[in-house]
Amino acid sequence: MAPDVLLAAVDMDLTGWRNDQAKLQVTETMVPVAGPITCLTLNLLNDSFAGSLDDRRALVIRRIKDGHGREVGFSHRQGEVLILLNEAAEARKPFTLTFEIEVDFLVRPGSDNFWELGTPPWFPQPDLNGQSYSISARIRTQMPIVPMACGRTVRRFQEGDFNGVEVRIDEPIQFFVVLAGKYNMQEETKDGLTIRVATYAFEARNAPKLFTLARNIFTYYQSFLGPFPFKEFNIIEKNTWGYGQAPPG
Repeated sequence: MAPDVLLAAVDMDLTGWRNDQAKLQVTETMVPVAGPITCLTLNLLNDSFAGSLDDRRALVIRRIKDGHGREVGFSHRQGEVLILLNEAAEARKPFTLTFEIEVDFLVRPGSDNFWELGTPPWFPQPDLNGQSYSISARIRTQMPIVPMACGRTVRRFQEGDFNGVEVRIDEPIQFFVVLAGKYNMQEETKDGLTIRVATYAFEARNAPKLFTLARNIFTYYQSFLGPFPFKEFNIIEKNTWGYGQAPPG
């Protein structure tokens, strides 16, 4: 079944503190597949478990504004947010919504030295068949935490006691993911591709082996899948087993 809207672009500012709390402002450009529509439903976590069923951490929407800066009505419950638009959105005519969100589940699993905002809907998004978005994101984390994210690195920066990274992806994607931790990073650029290794427990001297392994994997798959579609590839240490499909880059 076709989605009600297509998520076409995301512009995001995320700030995370050492006390597990974060603020997120995200502006989303959506295109109605059919119309006109006066309301829509997007997926968005209400909470997350921080290692046990007794420790539930909340995600709270403070407000939603339309492209004219006017607040819109909404109801957020059971992993969905129902949004009542101020006026009908016509088919195939883009419109924007800006969400102001607060969370307190930047939790380090097992008290490890990283946290992850992964593939569950931690920012508003339609079902998978309605996701095909470019993204521009600025992520700040309180030192000594270092942020990592999908996409081309526009810049790394420091603001007061925050480490920051700005990333961008122009190709339409799904599954934008952010990780942050007490990472040490090494990178190597060769033939237009930057491979970056971020570790917090393993010794950094293992990075050259991972550079070689990654390039050998790319060489093999490019022989029948075509060129790797991104200019950067991040290998990020996590204290867990590998699984399934990695997010873009």
